[in-house]
Amino acid sequence: MKTKFVLTLFAAVSAVVLCANPLQGWSPTNGDQLKKNPESIKIDGNSITLKGNKSGAWYYFCAAGKKGVKGQKIEFTLTASGKGKVDIGCYEYKSGFNLSTQQSKALKLTDTPQEIKVVLPVKSNDTTIIRPRLTMYAGSEIKITKFNYAITGKPAPKVDAVINADRPDFMYKVGETAHFTVEPKLDGKVITQGTVTIYPIYNGFPKANLKFDLAKGPVKFDATMDKPGFYRAHIAIQDKNGKYILKRQHSANVAAAFSPEKIKAGRPAPKDLITYWYGQYAKMNKEVPADFKVVKDYKTNTHHFQWISFANFGGTRSYCTIAVPLNAKGKLPMVFTVPPAGNYGWGAFKRSNAIQVTITVFDRLFPKHADYMEFNKPWYYLKGAQSRETYYYYKAILGMMRMMDYSMMNVKEWDGKHLAAVGRSQGGGSAFILAALNPLIQCVSADVPALCDHNAYDAGRRAGWPQVLRSAPNRSKTFDKDAEYFDAANFAAFVKCPALVTVGFYDSMCEPMSVYAAYNNLKGEKKMLNYPRYGHGWGKRDESELNRETEKLLKAVFAK
Repeated sequence: MKTKFVLTLFAAVSAVVLCANPLQGWSPTNGDQLKKNPESIKIDGNSITLKGNKSGAWYYFCAAGKKGVKGQKIEFTLTASGKGKVDIGCYEYKSGFNLSTQQSKALKLTDTPQEIKVVLPVKSNDTTIIRPRLTMYAGSEIKITKFNYAITGKPAPKVDAVINADRPDFMYKVGETAHFTVEPKLDGKVITQGTVTIYPIYNGFPKANLKFDLAKGPVKFDATMDKPGFYRAHIAIQDKNGKYILKRQHSANVAAAFSPEKIKAGRPAPKDLITYWYGQYAKMNKEVPADFKVVKDYKTNTHHFQWISFANFGGTRSYCTIAVPLNAKGKLPMVFTVPPAGNYGWGAFKRSNAIQVTITVFDRLFPKHADYMEFNKPWYYLKGAQSRETYYYYKAILGMMRMMDYSMMNVKEWDGKHLAAVGRSQGGGSAFILAALNPLIQCVSADVPALCDHNAYDAGRRAGWPQVLRSAPNRSKTFDKDAEYFDAANFAAFVKCPALVTVGFYDSMCEPMSVYAAYNNLKGEKKMLNYPRYGHGWGKRDESELNRETEKLLKAVFAK
């Protein structure tokens, strides 16, 4: 059965005929390009015409969204004409701009206006924000004269499976037993027929499933561990006829820690870790002139931005942005960061109270998402796992070092004293690397850090992202030794400044064991924020707590 799609472009307007300003409340994602190419949008009475720019695909969507949930449908009728093709569909967001899923379908346009009625099913199990999507390709053109948009139908019955532990913090000591209870509900009512299957995972590795008959009463199960680590379990529910009403989720349903403060990295940090990187950096400076270039230099109402390009090994270049707050009183502290994995854009990130230096891990630019995907065959973080000098992060780390030196020497607004390293996921692990290689850095904030404990398998645990020793294609047999020189947990052993770290017990990417392996290696004052019901972007946690604690740390350190 073919799925029909809906184009929901004007969520803020429900009239059949477009008003004089149909873009009221809209927000095109290519805002800068739009300013340069105002001819791409034409509003003419009761119609709107959109043109695909020569630079490539254009994306339009309405800033306001409507709410929907699985079981409902998005219905849209559209009268349109034009040439070429466009992709129509929508985005679904868990909250704000936390993208859950997206769908679209290509539509071939004709000179004759078409009456189009399409339907898109809402995919998310939980209430989601639905924002319309229209992708214009180069050379395409669409003229829209009529539309009607609505979310219809009843939500599908909601299945909940709350698992509670006998301790609210989900923290236990090795040898203790955690007791769990499961309360499956359908639209708020306890389910008493069918089966519940528990999929237990110990230190990242699955063990035999547990199955319970709901007709026999409440579901209870236990877990214990004989060595430090983390237990987590997924859940699935079938009705009395064997049909799944809740399949095993990507996010875990319950997790518990067992003496995490005693977790040790799979291998000790190499004694020459820092001297090795200093030696490689000296080699780079000798063989590859930095050739720093300011690609962009501009000001907004709040910041002065510089986009920097500089040379790296192999004829490649690395990239960075520097954002300096305007109208600051006196000199400013400086914060180094590396974006999370997959953030391949050369973004202008900023802070209101400090200079922000954002260093990418990429040695090239990607004009289009398709270029980025083509480059990732295999994924960049698995490339070159044959030796230290061929592994992808070799040039990335040297690029971090070169950019830190440039910033400290050339950003005149820096106060010459206060430095910090902040980041999430790939950026969190990189914060440990930055602080270890630059002893002038005075504090670290690492949110669910990646790149930790590559050799965790030696200790019978699953490694943190990117699990390079199990996932990299054509990996050399000796790369387990080389991986020690890219392990953020090993770099953490050389970090003596105050550090704030977060961990998600549900996290199946940056495994909580790997995060604690790094945390336990830190040599200075430190604080861990444990989130028992959080994964890696899924689950629940108080996001504001991390922001408050990070700002509190920075303020305390920068005040000295």
